Amino acid sequence: MGFTFTVLCATAVVLVILKVVRRKKEAWRSIPEPDSVKKHWLLGHILHWDPNNYLGFAKKIAAGVKKIVRVSHVGHPVILALHPDEAQKYSSITLKHDYYKFFELWLSKGCSFTNNDERWKLTRKGTLRGLKKDKFPTYFDHIKSCVNIFNKKYTTSGPVHVDVSDAMSRLTCDIGLQIVASYESHCQIKETHVPGWYAAMSKNVFERISNPLRWNNFCYKFTNHYKEAMKQQTALKDYMENIVRLRLQESDPCAKQDCLKEFLPDMDGLLRGCSEEEKIESLTYAILELTFAAFDTGATSLAWTMYLFAKYPEFQEQLRDEANEVLREGYELQLADVKRLQFADMFVKESLRMYPPVPVYGRVHDGVQVDMAIYAQHYNPTLFPEPEKFNPQRFADGKSMKGFSAYAAGVRGCLGQQIAQIMLVVVCAQIVQKFKISLDPNYPEPEPITNVLIVNKHGPINLIFEPLTV
Repeated sequence: MGFTFTVLCATAVVLVILKVVRRKKEAWRSIPEPDSVKKHWLLGHILHWDPNNYLGFAKKIAAGVKKIVRVSHVGHPVILALHPDEAQKYSSITLKHDYYKFFELWLSKGCSFTNNDERWKLTRKGTLRGLKKDKFPTYFDHIKSCVNIFNKKYTTSGPVHVDVSDAMSRLTCDIGLQIVASYESHCQIKETHVPGWYAAMSKNVFERISNPLRWNNFCYKFTNHYKEAMKQQTALKDYMENIVRLRLQESDPCAKQDCLKEFLPDMDGLLRGCSEEEKIESLTYAILELTFAAFDTGATSLAWTMYLFAKYPEFQEQLRDEANEVLREGYELQLADVKRLQFADMFVKESLRMYPPVPVYGRVHDGVQVDMAIYAQHYNPTLFPEPEKFNPQRFADGKSMKGFSAYAAGVRGCLGQQIAQIMLVVVCAQIVQKFKISLDPNYPEPEPITNVLIVNKHGPINLIFEPLTV
């Protein structure tokens, strides 16, 4: 009798599970597949995920004007949210796709991309306080001083060929370290490996995503790829740890107005029971992650924006006229003046629409991958008419902001989007006022592909900067 009852109960549980699984599958199947792209009979749509093809694929499915579609990766469904109404439903889910765990090699298991533990709380609480508006005047001064270094460096007697990808990497690294830790890296004027270490992080993660043989952490640790990545990670971590130790040795570590200051009050409470070295390690990873988030996306955004200045000289001239009116000779730009740089703000937003630094980010819902397809959303003609046309005026008077998702959304969207937008606007205005930017005929015109970020297919973006007299 007891055995029979056990079998009946087990059978009932199995049937309930199968019923739930079937309902979930039926729910996903109700989402339409895109009719604008071909599907392989066995592999599904996975071939479109090639770095050289993904952006074109995203545009094609966006042209189908559906809000959400279902694609297939070798039989496994992947949901693509192509409209803010659908993306909002999933953006706040904290469980991210397994690919994000590849960042743990660089940012440790406290990485806020993947976890909810005490270290994540330390990073999030400190970041939220560190990015409050009362600190913006200090950060604003850091941004201006760093751009002045850039302008001075490239002000020569004639036109200069600039590797914009490298120059913007150094500029954003300089700004990021000052905002996060009040640390002057001098990376724009001195040889340094710091920007290269940050770039290596994205490169390493992309190469792991692209090669299934590197997905398993245990097997990956036996590869030369892992050994090389660890050299770079160790060097970057040691650099950040030195910044933390120097700060803690100061008579008043909380005296400076930056993000690092805001991590210190929570250190003892959230990391109770940890040794002093473990606390230093947590602080190190917190500022490493924060500077990486600012560096990678900021540098990419600025590089593509500089390219658009070169491609559309008429808009460059319009922005220069605005900058000359606001940044008149002998006048020092103030934070309150940023709202007067309206065309600069529109230009930056249109640049971020066409080249969002992160074209897609994923979540996991009911065991199914859901991708917030930012790039596809930005080329959705129902949200942005004539999406292939570069038109800053589409953002006049706050228009088109519903479909604008360059800073992501949800509980783990960009916490620093306000200061990031200010930085991009100020950098563009100050640079365009000082230089005429044009395409470099010695290099092919940039073409976007994706490798975690949107990058140039031909390598670094190279442009010509010709100093102007204001």
